[in-house]
Amino acid sequence: MGLGKFEGDPARDYYGSGIESHPVEWQMIINDLKTKGVEIKYNSEGQLAYAPNFESGYPGQIHLDPNASYSALIHEYQHFLDDMDNGYPGFSESLRNSDYRAQMEIDAYNKEIELANTNGNGELAIELEQLKQNEINRIYGR
Repeated sequence: MGLGKFEGDPARDYYGSGIESHPVEWQMIINDLKTKGVEIKYNSEGQLAYAPNFESGYPGQIHLDPNASYSALIHEYQHFLDDMDNGYPGFSESLRNSDYRAQMEIDAYNKEIELANTNGNGELAIELEQLKQNEINRIYGR
C-alpha cells in the first residue's frame, strides 16, 4: 500500500485511516464514546490510548491519532468497554492490578486479531499476536 510502517498501529499499513476505510463504523464508535461521556483527544501521529479516569466511577479519555486505523479504534474502544463493564475502577486500580491490565490488552488485541483474520490478513494477525505478547510481557515486567 505504500503507507509506511506504523508500529503502534500495524493495521494502518493494510487498511489506511479508519475514517476513510470504515467511515460509518468509525463515526458510530465515536458517537457511542461521546454519548457515554468519554473525552476524545485527537493527538499527533501514532498516539493511541485509553486512559481510565483518575477518579473511579467515571469513564476516561481516548487519545487518538486522527489517522488511526479502524482496527486501532476498535482496540481502544474495547479498553473503554472493559473499563465500563468493570464499573470504571479508576486509574490507580488499573495500575495496581497487573492481571486486570493484561486482560484488557488481551481483549483488545483479540478484537483486532479477529478483524484481521476475518479480512484474510493472516500476516497482520500474526503481527498483532506478537504485539499482544509484548504488551503482556511489559505489564508483568518480563
